[in-house]
Amino acid sequence: MDSRADAILRKADLMVAQRATFDQHWREIAERILPRSNLFQRYQERGEKATERVFDATATLALERFSAAMESMLTPRTQRWHKLRTLDAGMADNPAVKSYLDSVTEILFNARYAPTANFASQTNEAYMSLGAFGTGALFIDEMMGQGLRYRAVHLSELYIAENHQGVIDTVYRKFPMTLRQFAQRFGQDKMSQRQKGMLDKDPEQCIDIIHAVHPNDEIEDRKKNYRGMPIASCYVNVETRE
Repeated sequence: MDSRADAILRKADLMVAQRATFDQHWREIAERILPRSNLFQRYQERGEKATERVFDATATLALERFSAAMESMLTPRTQRWHKLRTLDAGMADNPAVKSYLDSVTEILFNARYAPTANFASQTNEAYMSLGAFGTGALFIDEMMGQGLRYRAVHLSELYIAENHQGVIDTVYRKFPMTLRQFAQRFGQDKMSQRQKGMLDKDPEQCIDIIHAVHPNDEIEDRKKNYRGMPIASCYVNVETRE
């Protein structure tokens, strides 16, 4: 039995229970403002009609304009909306340093706006969630050998906790993953016997996964790998508890 997995699952259960009231509020908001994003407290069938409670388009149109305005002001697609600089005032005017930082900024934007990165569309989704529910999340993944991959994470999957100063330091994501996706991401050796047996019969069957990101309580200062990092990130197969 994996003690770390058990601890994560126990904490996840507590966070789910503590957030239950907000789920109902967010569901009512989604029903009226963002119907396609109404995934709170119920499973929504693909193609299911979800606009029964939309009697006026004012709020929906206002949300779309909010998202467009946020993108235009913060992350415009046609502009370099940030640049790198050094904190060392003595090096700030060094031509070689400035040239280097400009080159790295160009690399960052090329990676972010690569066709496979999906940054612009997913950022727009995150802004829509921010305007509707007050919270938007963007997950930055990596496609090995290809570059970055951005994905807006639905608020129904997220459970958030703050530290003593009110700063978010813990995010749990509980989400479904098909058996085929799980095998692609983690390998069949991380599956239960039941999951392995179902992989060929029904590869699109979903299982629950928890992605836990939290302060590393067992940090080893001299380690240069993940054990020495201040933040821990791990996935739990809910069925196998590993």
